[in-house]
Amino acid sequence: MFSSREVAWFINQTFEPAWESLRPAPLVTIDFGNGLTVKRTLQGNIATYVCSAEGVVYDVLPGIYTQALTPWR
Repeated sequence: MFSSREVAWFINQTFEPAWESLRPAPLVTIDFGNGLTVKRTLQGNIATYVCSAEGVVYDVLPGIYTQALTPWR
C-alpha cells in the first residue's frame, strides 16, 4: 500500500498494517470522443491510523503522501 519501499518496510516491521474498505471507490468515466473512454477509480478518502494493539488511535494521517511532501525527509 505504500509506494516507498523504505516506508513499507518500516511499517511492516514496526506495526501491524491493516486496511478497511468503508465504501466502493468513486468511479469516473472520461469520454475522449470517437467512442474512446477511460474508466478508473479516483484516489482519495484515505486515512492512515496509528493505533495500539488494543485499538487505541494515537494519530491519523489523512490523505495521500509522497516523499516530496513528508516533513521528515
